[in-house]
Amino acid sequence: MVAAEDNVSDFQPYVIRILNGPLMGCEYPLQAGKILFIVGKHSAVAEEDFFPVLPGDTIYIPLEQDGVNFEITTDNHDPGDGQIALHELRDSGGHTRYVECNTPVRVGGLGIAVRARDEAWSTAVLSYPETGGGKQGKKRRGYLVPGLCLLALAVAIPGAVRLWNTPQHRTAELNALLGDEQHRFKILPGRNHLYYIFARNEQDRLWARQAAVREGYGDSAQVIDADEENKRITTWFDSHYPTLAYYRLHLDNPETPQLWVSRQRTDLNASLRKHLTESLMALLPYARAVDIVPVSDETALSQAEEGLKHRNIPFYRNSKGDDLTFMISGELNDTEIFRAREFIKQYNQKWGERYIQFGIELKNDRNKDRSFRYGKYMYVKTAPDVWNFINPQ
Repeated sequence: MVAAEDNVSDFQPYVIRILNGPLMGCEYPLQAGKILFIVGKHSAVAEEDFFPVLPGDTIYIPLEQDGVNFEITTDNHDPGDGQIALHELRDSGGHTRYVECNTPVRVGGLGIAVRARDEAWSTAVLSYPETGGGKQGKKRRGYLVPGLCLLALAVAIPGAVRLWNTPQHRTAELNALLGDEQHRFKILPGRNHLYYIFARNEQDRLWARQAAVREGYGDSAQVIDADEENKRITTWFDSHYPTLAYYRLHLDNPETPQLWVSRQRTDLNASLRKHLTESLMALLPYARAVDIVPVSDETALSQAEEGLKHRNIPFYRNSKGDDLTFMISGELNDTEIFRAREFIKQYNQKWGERYIQFGIELKNDRNKDRSFRYGKYMYVKTAPDVWNFINPQ
């Protein structure tokens, strides 16, 4: 006879998010199969004889009132169909309904939402209103959530003990650690038994890293952002693929990163592409797949030119081998310099700095502090005893 847990795949096609109560904001990846959710007061759950023997895939969610146990079944539905089966376990009997993914759903007094793993949360889910408590309740939740996330997975439930060191538990712990700021991050388990917290920028990365170290997760969780990862990848490429003409590794979705390579300057046959993909998968343990995307050098070139022209920034091109530099040159004021630097930053975030580079070459105004105007007349003092009068028409 096959054990019940053998019927459950390690594939985790969905993620559930708790929208209210003590665990508001906690998320759990859902394995394919049937997951049981026990919802109720933690004081009652802690009683030794409260539950019979429960299945292995059981998650406890504390809720002070209107708790309704339920099951979510994910093995018969593809994430792409937009619906999922939810079976409520009430005293009056069971009831099955199909709920829309990425949409807030009420099960008794509990608010939840389920999405496909590759999707981002919808605005309706992220803006789901918190009921009651006010600022004081929100402040108290900041202190209670870490402990309650642990309680949700382990207290007094035999079936939940197996979840203690699973991705569901660790992800919930890290989400609780980030508190009200968790929407700024994405947490992924790595194949190397580490967890990766993706930040949007350096400031967020430093904040999350400090929080992780302070709470004792310095060794088990790594906090990274796209720029830091690209620096690491660049160093690795310089050693292992020094001739590869690539632009940038895009981590908009870190589960499926995209490596942009030059269509004109890169010749990857099937064997080389496979070897490169396998190498990147080993280098990026949080990725489920890596896409190698050929892009046109002409597109990169035209976007640089059009971006500078659109902002009325003077420039000229300087080519040297496979490198191309756009030199921004002229008598620029502070506003124009700021506008140029902002464009360069945006361009490099998309295309990187390996093929097209930018330089700023400022020229001084030779007439600064030498030109004067009175009424409609003006003159330039070119020497101590020389004045050039100009009558602008």
